[in-house]
Amino acid sequence: MEEHLAALPADFRPDVRAQVAELRNAVQQESWTPEELRQIGPKVEGLRAAVEEYLQNSRSEQIQAGNTAVVKPAVVVELEGLIGRVEESLAGLPADFRPDVRAQIATARAAVQQESWSPEQLQRMGSKLRGMRAAEQWLRVEPVMFLEGDSWMVERAVRGARGLRGVQVVGAHVSPDEWAVLPDGRLETPEDFAKRVRADKRFVPGLPVAFLGCGALRRPVEGGASFADRFADALGAEKLWVTDVDVWQTDDAAIHATETIVTLDGRVLPKFVNGEGTGRWFLRSSDGGLVEHGSELRAGVNGSTVRRYAEEAHPTPVIKWTGTSRRRQKSAEERARDAANLRAKRAHRKAALVERVKQLEASLETATSSQASLAGLPESVLQADWEELSDADAARRRQWESVLQADWADLSDADAANRAQWEALQKSKENTQTELNAIAGAKEAERVAHLAAQNRYRDSIGRDKERQIIRNSRRRKRAAQLRALLEEDKSSQASLEALPESDAGLWSQRKGLQNRIQANQARLSKIESKLEAARVAAERRVAALSGEEGSSSAVGSLAGAESAEVVKPEVVELAGLVGRMEERLAALYGFPSGCACSGRGCEGGGAAGRLDPGGVAADWVEVAGDAGG
Repeated sequence: MEEHLAALPADFRPDVRAQVAELRNAVQQESWTPEELRQIGPKVEGLRAAVEEYLQNSRSEQIQAGNTAVVKPAVVVELEGLIGRVEESLAGLPADFRPDVRAQIATARAAVQQESWSPEQLQRMGSKLRGMRAAEQWLRVEPVMFLEGDSWMVERAVRGARGLRGVQVVGAHVSPDEWAVLPDGRLETPEDFAKRVRADKRFVPGLPVAFLGCGALRRPVEGGASFADRFADALGAEKLWVTDVDVWQTDDAAIHATETIVTLDGRVLPKFVNGEGTGRWFLRSSDGGLVEHGSELRAGVNGSTVRRYAEEAHPTPVIKWTGTSRRRQKSAEERARDAANLRAKRAHRKAALVERVKQLEASLETATSSQASLAGLPESVLQADWEELSDADAARRRQWESVLQADWADLSDADAANRAQWEALQKSKENTQTELNAIAGAKEAERVAHLAAQNRYRDSIGRDKERQIIRNSRRRKRAAQLRALLEEDKSSQASLEALPESDAGLWSQRKGLQNRIQANQARLSKIESKLEAARVAAERRVAALSGEEGSSSAVGSLAGAESAEVVKPEVVELAGLVGRMEERLAALYGFPSGCACSGRGCEGGGAAGRLDPGGVAADWVEVAGDAGG
């Protein structure tokens, strides 16, 4: 957009130029929040549409009348855009980086800022475009990444590493035994990996190198230089950013040096303490000196403070630069013993090869001296001796070739064995991950089933509690009625006992009253025993639900709910129906309106005196309550 606008008059669409300048400042930041990234997208789309519309109008309708500014040729516009991008790249590099390139860019800038150009000047500018494009691409300092995975993850990792200005980013997985792991699974020593990086067309020599590789600065147990030391010396890097812990890239374009944790559900995440990583980045110089910096690489390169994250607001991880497998790590003694055995084996093989070479050289010298001593012999003798020597040389050559083939076969077998071991370890890693996922899934299913069982048990306890409250309410009501009846019957009995015993009818009535008192007392005892049994059962249910701790409070709440007798509207309606049924039974059996028993049964005479309709109704209510309503 800047290139297109540079070809138009300076007073053309100042509002569009302001938007372009605003976006230029936004994309030149060192880091962006997710909210800023979401805001940039719509602005770019709107700006693209606006610029295309106005450029189309300017081409079709020409420049507005009154504009006397000079329209630059296309070759000048393109060269000016390339110069601007090269200057922008040079601004992020050290001031002493390639002064010759800076001088050429300054000369080209002066040429494109002229007001007019001759055909010869335009031709020379056109001839320099190709070299300027190559310089712009070379100074873009693309990260040199050696990683595999889905394209989305790779693109995010590369895009996050591009934000480091003034350094050459190199990324590769590093195994614990100091091997660089290539995307196809091959292993390379630090020296071989340095040759590969130097030969990569994306690599810009002369810049400080930021190496993304887990634990590259850790020294081996058996002693010696670390991976980072060997890599930097082989690459010839004056400055090298490196760490001795794991390297994590997150979705906010940050690069952390921190430890790794594994959650209960099997996720592998970077560890943050007080909002930052637990490790440190180091700047290694060519003389071996180390300068310690913070846990985030961008802050160390820019010389700023490390950004701290809020609790429970950690960024999402993108990639972990590690080559560590899930196999059992060998102890220090085992690794030292393996290294010593490997060195001894290599030394023995080298000594054997040197000895064979000496033997062959001695044989060759013997043959040469024999040839010189036989120079004066007749031709026939020489011919015979020559044929004999040729046969001996052929035999020695065959022996040499067989030895070399055997050594080559040994090396090939060793390489195949190493590759087979690597593939087996990769397979073991995949199987272990699958087992971890299966265990996590089984635990999650078991937890969900346990919660569902608890919910069902709580629901059943709740329903039993409601039904028990209703039954207890009915029983208390019936007990109150029976107590009232007992009081009335006892008072009647007291009045009857005061009468003379000569009256047979009164004596019979008193006897019947005693029987009824005993029956009502038995009913009352039965109801009270049921209430006590319900209370004990409620205590047991609450104890089973909440455990020993806190069971007393749960029982107290249940008892309080029962004592309050808070009954649902359905229960109130049922009590009304029972009351109306009692009234109809009383009307059916013809109780007198002034009868003292109030419809609960009367021994006064007639058919009504031989039945107890009130007691029958009350018993029916009790039976219905015992049956669950």
